[in-house]
Amino acid sequence: MRTLALLVVFAAGSLFSAPISPGITVTVTPTLGPDFVTSANFDAWSTNVVTGLSTNTTPGAGLSAYVPITNGTVLNGNEFIATPFSSWQGVTPGTYPSEKGTGLYFSLKIVAQGGVTFNLDGLSAQETYLGQVQLPYFAGDFSGGPGVLNGVRRLGVRATGGFTDGTDTSATALTALYYVGVGFVQGLDPAAVGTDQQKIDATVLGVQSLADKTTNVCYSVSAIGNSTGPVAGCGNVGIANAPASGVPEPGTMVLLGAGLAGLAFLRRRLA
Repeated sequence: MRTLALLVVFAAGSLFSAPISPGITVTVTPTLGPDFVTSANFDAWSTNVVTGLSTNTTPGAGLSAYVPITNGTVLNGNEFIATPFSSWQGVTPGTYPSEKGTGLYFSLKIVAQGGVTFNLDGLSAQETYLGQVQLPYFAGDFSGGPGVLNGVRRLGVRATGGFTDGTDTSATALTALYYVGVGFVQGLDPAAVGTDQQKIDATVLGVQSLADKTTNVCYSVSAIGNSTGPVAGCGNVGIANAPASGVPEPGTMVLLGAGLAGLAFLRRRLA
């Protein structure tokens, strides 16, 4: 009789366990971090980004901290500017004199469930910066060495057999992916003159004076064996109207206009 009672309870409990709906979820979150070209802190920061995305936490402190930004947030243009001299978020020498600027990244979290899988061959991204559509990122940009791309750890992937960061091929069936993200920094306007800080201020003012003050990245991923089309997710931020750290001198403003036409192409792109 006791055994029968246990069986009844187990059967009743199973009636309330709903099956997991198959599908893929794509979540894109903007974040600021060290410049991917010059910063000695970028590798530690990117490790924390991957960890934060996979655990829903914000690990790290200082330059290595992963701090997500809400989509639609308006940033100052100085917050993702890079320089050939010491600076941090548009200030020279900056709080961190060993740094040469800050980057804007769009971190990516992909989770598949209900038996659905995907791979890096099915992943792509499209960036739009200051109203101009940039060259897209295709599968080849992501599959050149999962876990370590461009010499740093930026991808965390979960294969069907478990978490295997850094060892998967572009065709490995995945159920989750955590990625530091497509990112870029804004370079100095070559027409800007004056002190280092005046060059930064002039560049920031130029970025913020453009008509379209938004930047966004959209990722697209296709399920393996699914012909219904890819699943997409986007992240975006706005750019403030006012210069963050001062107004350039009149002489700088005269020269600024000559460089604005190509300003959007001065940024360095992170694949």
